[in-house]
Amino acid sequence: MTMRIGHFPVSRRMLGRMAIGASMASFTPFPARAASAPAPRFSVMAWALGHDIPFERQLGIISQAGYQGIELTGEFRNWTKAETREAASRIRGHGLVVDAMAGVRTGFAKIGETAQFLTELSQVIESAVTLECGRVILVSGPVAPDMAPAEQQSRVAQALQKAAELAAAASIELVIEPIDRFENPTCFLTGARQAKAILQQVNKPNVKILFDIFHEQRAYGNVLETLELLIKDISLIHIADSPRRGAPGTGELNFRRVYSELGRLGYHDWIAMEFYPEGDPVPPLVTARHQAIEAMSRQPTLGTGA
Repeated sequence: MTMRIGHFPVSRRMLGRMAIGASMASFTPFPARAASAPAPRFSVMAWALGHDIPFERQLGIISQAGYQGIELTGEFRNWTKAETREAASRIRGHGLVVDAMAGVRTGFAKIGETAQFLTELSQVIESAVTLECGRVILVSGPVAPDMAPAEQQSRVAQALQKAAELAAAASIELVIEPIDRFENPTCFLTGARQAKAILQQVNKPNVKILFDIFHEQRAYGNVLETLELLIKDISLIHIADSPRRGAPGTGELNFRRVYSELGRLGYHDWIAMEFYPEGDPVPPLVTARHQAIEAMSRQPTLGTGA
């Protein structure tokens, strides 16, 4: 049986899970984040390994490279509920967690399609609960050509407020991801500072920023200053060098400096590799993780007096 909340359908099973999530939230401050963790955790975006690599092989590569998490996009869309539960078991079997997942096709900036956006989000949340994933990635979709930017941003904030309420009921955090206009010329959300302005209007504790180093560098540069400005609003970082989405050190960015800054700022949440590894993917993934850990560990955090 399906019921409706607002303008979008929610299954009875989903309502039950949302009730459980709401009950848990009364005992645990939301959002649940690894504030006491001594160091960030590392994951790999599965699609960057290659769409032709079977899922089980992707899990093996990520686990062998010493990572703790995997990030998904639309892999789960065609899975049955039983297959989703089986995938969750296989992920656990490799010692991994799903730290974040995308999959909502309708962007939150698509004016007039908020109901569809929320319907798709409810479906992704249901999969996220089964996969034991606490974070959903959202992209904006296109600029409305006949609407003033301030008006569209106001409409975006309203859509994200509704999304935040839906996600909070299942103890899910939402992260909004800017996409540079070299990759998507029509994208509404193109930079982290614009994302911060949206967060201020949304004013929900479970809506944060996905800071994608690759996209931010291509769109605006000035990555270090932007990180310092927004670090409290960032709960996920994606790593790839610019301009060709290569491994750190293959492009124009000084990732040792980027990681050192993250260490200085005390960043302790997830860092996900989203670069194209060349050849055997395990060695470059191992190298990238070791580089990040080494550079971050050498930096005293803010407030230590160092």
